[in-house]
Amino acid sequence: MLINHNHKRRLILVLFDILCYIAVDIFYYFIALRASNGMPVEDTETFIINSVIQLVLILVFRVALGTYNNVWRYSNSKAYFNLVVADACGGISALIIIRIMHIYFHGIYYGLWQASTVGALTALITLMSRFTYCQFYKAVSKSKKISNKTPVVIVGA
Repeated sequence: MLINHNHKRRLILVLFDILCYIAVDIFYYFIALRASNGMPVEDTETFIINSVIQLVLILVFRVALGTYNNVWRYSNSKAYFNLVVADACGGISALIIIRIMHIYFHGIYYGLWQASTVGALTALITLMSRFTYCQFYKAVSKSKKISNKTPVVIVGA
């Protein structure tokens, strides 16, 4: 086996996070195309470049803060907080980097709306999925414990 269980789990989480980001980004793109003010996305190529930069930075911060090291079925509020901080740092870093690139390459547009909307919705969907998995795992393991065990009473001290 080239990949052990922990690497498989991390790979699945990363792929799931990428799919969540892409889904939110595509949703934002089509909503922004229909909106006339505040969210221009006339240049699809620039939008894709901006999205890739933000996705990469979010993943880098998630790895740096250890969000993929957690076993999410036993997660706590610190793990959820680290995920939110990683997404916020990734979004802010992407905004700063692309704004600096805008100074040198005038064709690149990256709005605050795109960074905040896509980043926040991605974090929300990721948190909901992790929390749902945790609750589902607890419910399933609780039902297995009840059905496989024989109740025993110990009398005496």
